[in-house]
Amino acid sequence: MIIESIIKRAEGTIVMLGDMVYHFVEEVTGGPHVCDVPDDETDHIQTLLAIKEGYRLVKPAKAAANKKAQANNDAAEKAAADAAEKAAADAAAAAKPAPAKTA
Repeated sequence: MIIESIIKRAEGTIVMLGDMVYHFVEEVTGGPHVCDVPDDETDHIQTLLAIKEGYRLVKPAKAAANKKAQANNDAAEKAAADAAEKAAADAAAAAKPAPAKTA
């Protein structure tokens, strides 16, 4: 179950319940700080959601939108990295002197 930490901290929010550690962080830059709490950890879910000023349930549509935005962000970052790598390779190839022709 996706739960949001309403309070946003620079490094995210770390919560330890029992032997579980939950790290609430942005999935998307500027997005909500969220953590996927396993559905079978009902006590942990209830404990977090009981703190109304600290945590709230993320609606499934919002969670799906966040995951889609993160996937788009990841794809854009990969495309930019690939383009930079290709540009560097092209520049290196252009800087190589052409082999001397022999008659």
